[in-house]
Amino acid sequence: MLFCTTALGQEPVPRFRSTTNLVIVDVRVLSEDGQPVKGLKAEDFSVAEEGVLQQVSYFREVDLPLTVTEIQREIPVQNELPADSSATVDSAELPYPEKRLLVFLFDLSSAGLQDIVMMGRAADEFLEEQFNDYDSAAVLLVDNGLELLTDFTSDPVVLGRAFSRLTSGDPELDLSVPDEEGDTTSEFVANETEFALFQTNQQLSAIQSVADAFREVPGRKALIYFSSGMNSRGVENDEQMRWTADACNRANMSIYSVDARGLVALSPGGGAHRAGAGGTAIYSGRSSLNQMASLVESQNTLVTLSSDTGGVALVDDNDFSKLLRQAVEESSHYYLLGYYVPESPKDGRFRRIDVRMQVRYGEVVSRQGYYAEKPYWVLSQSERELQFLQAVVDDSPAADLPLAASAEYFPDKTDQYKVAVLLSFDYSALSLIAGTEDLNLEIVILARDREGQARAGVRDKLEIRSREKDEARFVYENLVLLDPGEYRISAYVRDNRTGKMSKTVYPLALPPNRDVRIGSLVLAARWEESVGETSYRIKSGEQLSILENPLRVGGRSLVPRLDASFYSSETVYIHGKVSIRGSNVNPEYRIVLISEIGERLFEGPWKLLASSSGEIFDINARLPLSQLGPGSYRLSAEIRNSGSELLELGRAFTVVPSANGK
Repeated sequence: MLFCTTALGQEPVPRFRSTTNLVIVDVRVLSEDGQPVKGLKAEDFSVAEEGVLQQVSYFREVDLPLTVTEIQREIPVQNELPADSSATVDSAELPYPEKRLLVFLFDLSSAGLQDIVMMGRAADEFLEEQFNDYDSAAVLLVDNGLELLTDFTSDPVVLGRAFSRLTSGDPELDLSVPDEEGDTTSEFVANETEFALFQTNQQLSAIQSVADAFREVPGRKALIYFSSGMNSRGVENDEQMRWTADACNRANMSIYSVDARGLVALSPGGGAHRAGAGGTAIYSGRSSLNQMASLVESQNTLVTLSSDTGGVALVDDNDFSKLLRQAVEESSHYYLLGYYVPESPKDGRFRRIDVRMQVRYGEVVSRQGYYAEKPYWVLSQSERELQFLQAVVDDSPAADLPLAASAEYFPDKTDQYKVAVLLSFDYSALSLIAGTEDLNLEIVILARDREGQARAGVRDKLEIRSREKDEARFVYENLVLLDPGEYRISAYVRDNRTGKMSKTVYPLALPPNRDVRIGSLVLAARWEESVGETSYRIKSGEQLSILENPLRVGGRSLVPRLDASFYSSETVYIHGKVSIRGSNVNPEYRIVLISEIGERLFEGPWKLLASSSGEIFDINARLPLSQLGPGSYRLSAEIRNSGSELLELGRAFTVVPSANGK
């Protein structure tokens, strides 16, 4: 609705600053019997991008023992630059991994109890039989959101506690020893509410978020992804598959997918975990074909992701240890090659990388390339959707558009609060961005709790046409329904024409439920005649509610003044709501004006509160400001009821001299 108006973990991993023109590729060289070829030097390799031979400016061999009893061969520092090269590389800023980096990602979003048990058993067996001091692992969980259980650590006790979350279901389980710098295990958390606002695949978005989060961690990383299959359908998800694979390739992260369902035996007539099919499909064989097609499709997505990132997938197999063993072996020996390239054209094309041996010592295994960046104006609709989703999930700061936010809350008869989220835009500043064209804004509003979980959200589009009135600002309103508690209201706005974005945050505390509940006191300078819809569609899960606009009074919509600054020639319109339960309810209210030093300048008469809906009562009043001088004041609505204490709704405001002497 539009109104016009005047930590990470216990073992720090060395980080490095990435350079946009430096490309790092991890390369494995395998002999005919599949063993790694060791001891090669930079001059043994040639690297080409898009068929153009590149100069290897950074080189290092990484060789880690598979067991603690294996004697680790000393590797000399090999950071060799050709004598005629003018490029310089600071090795302290480039990756030098000292351990195998394993990232365990357990996807419970579509997993059954048996699948989760299989995941936990495989993780425990790996910890007992394969994990050693040369390994460093991080553990993440995907259910309603993406949760970091522990960052990279070589402590088996910490990892064991993290793995136990799969079967314990205890979100309060302490996963780590106390950290002097504080617990930062919730560094990035994405709740399903964010994804519900976008036509995207939550599983793919979770993998991309993991790749982005660990992108600057040095060296090759193996992402061991446990799931019960993944379905990717439609053009949007095809684009997202490409984005996810590219994010992993840029992060030197290979995906090792495990289908936790193991060897699946389909039962067309139904089973203990699934209802039987209806109709004639079970007799014609169509039911069996549909089941098989669905299974293969969910497995093909896992296979494709692994293949595109240099990993492998394990499907139709109950021995998960073989894939874990392969991930460890392939992360034990590899070469890191780096080369500088001039700024590539931002056309979004795939930039193919070809790594070869000057003399053939074995098979070369490396990533195939990466996608060049795209400017916003050439992005497809699905790519713009993914870009906006990533900004929302990452809670990225942006300030391209002038934006201010506020929120007014009102008690509802459902023991929740109607929260009117208000966004105020400076029209003249937006006009400088838009020029002579109209603005097409995309708006996402999320209410996150103290733990960072999104509890409610809305998405909307807004077109701002040429200014027809002489107002400096306009206010956009939307509604969310929230339980009592503390929240952080985040609003994300993007101009779909230019790609410019802004984010603003507004803290909000909603009082606990009592027999008498009060809301905020709204101050406004004008009303707007309601045009079009006067109610909001609020969806929570599968439930859809139609709620009336709480700022609509007497057929007109109140326009709050967000900065609470008024001219002395204006009249302040006052509105609030109170919820009072009880059989003998006869509440009264009065308006009180208080000066900056606490002096009561005005006390209105006591009036009966009018009931707008059962136990909900409305406060409506107005106060002319013509007799007030410039300064700061406070308006208070005092409420009394038989047998209850005196309650007060208050709001500070400022009076400024009228413009143009009016």
